Amino acid sequence: IEMAKQRAIIEAENRMRGDFVEELLAGDFGSGEEVIQRGKLLGYELTVPYAILSFGWDKPATEVLAQHGEAEVRRMHDALDVLAGELVATNSQLVVGRARNERATVLCRVDDPQDLEKLRRLAEQLRQQTVSRASRVALSAGVSSVRSALKDITVAGNEAEQSLDIAQRLFGGNRTVMFQGLGIYRLLFPLRNSNELSEFYHETLAKLSEYDHKRGTDLVATLEAFFSHNGNLSKMADTLYLHRNTLVYRIDRIQGITGLSLDSADDRLRLQLALKIKEIL
Repeated sequence: IEMAKQRAIIEAENRMRGDFVEELLAGDFGSGEEVIQRGKLLGYELTVPYAILSFGWDKPATEVLAQHGEAEVRRMHDALDVLAGELVATNSQLVVGRARNERATVLCRVDDPQDLEKLRRLAEQLRQQTVSRASRVALSAGVSSVRSALKDITVAGNEAEQSLDIAQRLFGGNRTVMFQGLGIYRLLFPLRNSNELSEFYHETLAKLSEYDHKRGTDLVATLEAFFSHNGNLSKMADTLYLHRNTLVYRIDRIQGITGLSLDSADDRLRLQLALKIKEIL
C-alpha cells in the first residue's frame, strides 16, 4: 500500500512538472514573475541560461506496432518515461516535460553558454541511455541554441523540434543534432513545402538530374564532389577514381546543361543551394 501511495505521488509530481513545461513551451503564461515563482515552488530556477533538448523515436508507434507488436511500443513509451523520471530524481537542473507522441522535451540549465559541446554530449548520453531500453527502435535528439530570457522559451522549443526533425528526415536518424550546427538547413527546412523552393530547384538542377536519369551518368554526383573538394580536381579524381580529363569533360557538360558557370561566384552559390534543396525535397 505504501509503495502504491509513493508511486501515485511521483506520478502526480511528474504530471505537474510536465504540464508546467508544456505551458512554458506554448508561451501560455502571463506574468513572467509569476511563472518564475511557480517554477521555484517546483524546485527550478528559470532566471539562468537554458537550452531545450527534444528526443523522438525515429519510427512512429503505428509502424513499430505492425513490425514488432504492442510490447515494443510499450517499451518505447516506458523508456521515455524512465528518462523523465530519472532526470527529475537525480538532477535538479533539468525540467522534464511528459513524453507525448513518442517525444520527450527537456528544459536544461546551462552553466557555461559557450560550452555547447558539453550540451551536445549530455543530449547524446541521454539518447543512448534511452535507446538501450528499447533497442529495436532508434532515437534522435535535437538541441536548441542557448537562451537567457524566459520570453524566448517558445523559440528555443521550436529550434529543438526543428533540429530533431532534420536529424530524422535529412540525416537518417539515430543521432543528436544541434540547431547551431545546422547552417543553411536552418533556413531551408522550414520552407520545404513552399512552391518557391521547389521551383528554384527545378529551374537550376532539374535538367541535370533528367540527363543523369536518361543517360545513366553521374553529373549531379560530380557536382556534389566539386563543392565537397572546393573545386580541387586532383582530390576529386582520387575520390571518384576518374582521370582528370574525364572530370574536365564532366564539368563542361554540367555547365552546358545548366547554363551556369562554375567560374561565377553567383552561379556556384545557386548550384550549391540547389543541391541542398534537393536533399530537403
